[in-house]
Amino acid sequence: MLGQRIITALILLPLVVLGILKLDSDIFSLIIAIILMAGGTEWCRMAGLKKRIHLVLFLLVLALSLWVSWINLGDGDFVRPILIAAALWWLLALVWVLVYPRGHGFWYGPLIIRAISGLLVLVPTFIAMAHLQAQVFYGPERLLFLMVLIWVADSGAYFAGRSLGRHKLAPRVSPGKSWEGVLGGVIAALVVAWAVTLNFDIGIHFGPYAVIPFTLLILFSVLGDLTQSMYKRQAGIKDSGHILPGHGGVMDRIDSLTSAAPLFLLALMMGWL
Repeated sequence: MLGQRIITALILLPLVVLGILKLDSDIFSLIIAIILMAGGTEWCRMAGLKKRIHLVLFLLVLALSLWVSWINLGDGDFVRPILIAAALWWLLALVWVLVYPRGHGFWYGPLIIRAISGLLVLVPTFIAMAHLQAQVFYGPERLLFLMVLIWVADSGAYFAGRSLGRHKLAPRVSPGKSWEGVLGGVIAALVVAWAVTLNFDIGIHFGPYAVIPFTLLILFSVLGDLTQSMYKRQAGIKDSGHILPGHGGVMDRIDSLTSAAPLFLLALMMGWL
């Protein structure tokens, strides 16, 4: 399993980097849309949308939402409210994670809530990634910077959790995660953020004022992981899918990105970073 994970990562990593930095924005947006459509099928599995008609309807609405988002990427009055709605949704998800398994009858009950939740996870992710990559000044570099921060935070949390983890973060949702791991991930990401912004011109300056938004960004990435773990636990599945050898499904790979990317773009648009 570890060997498969390493091989898959070694293949995907250069493709992701080259795609972000070199692809035409329209082609990049199309690829991201296809990936998120695959993620949409996995969301239906996690959210218990088992009937074929439910899957088809969800994917049709998702595809339409992605198309409308794509043609309005340059409209700040369109993008900003969706990013704010996404941030509010993730704060609501935080409450669900904290009280789980209590309250699951609400977010895992009505079909419409499970479907809307999926749209609020996937559509803002598309908007954030496509919008960032399409920006003429620093756009691709900022998107790559975000992904590096998430990778570093995830790795830092893993190693800190394994060596120092004593206090469980959310044992009913993800028993393997610890507060020490989260702290290790945050510190690692802050160090990398400082080093990158000091040595590379990406239009982001790291100062004392930036510690809070960057910390929140990493905490949001953890929340994305926890939220999807909660949905999978409720559905009784371990992985969202099996499309990536050793890595599970699409949603397993982008869980942290779905929560961090919209917040990152919102922070940039609001001048917080």
